[in-house]
Amino acid sequence: MTTKNTKPSSLAQETALETTVRLAAIKQIARDELGLETLDARNSDQLDFHELAVWQIKKALLKAYEAGLARR
Repeated sequence: MTTKNTKPSSLAQETALETTVRLAAIKQIARDELGLETLDARNSDQLDFHELAVWQIKKALLKAYEAGLARR
């Protein structure tokens, strides 16, 4: 009989503080680069759907990637 060696996901291994810091960084990037007031669903098409240019999305993703590299 073999037992499956399950490894906890990296998210499960993070402390609450690390998760809070990462979410704060993501929210800041969303505000600064995408002009989004919040990332919370507000159950309204006018508030939850946004038209964004691809260069805005690219810039936001690069900022998030750089923030992740900086935390290593």
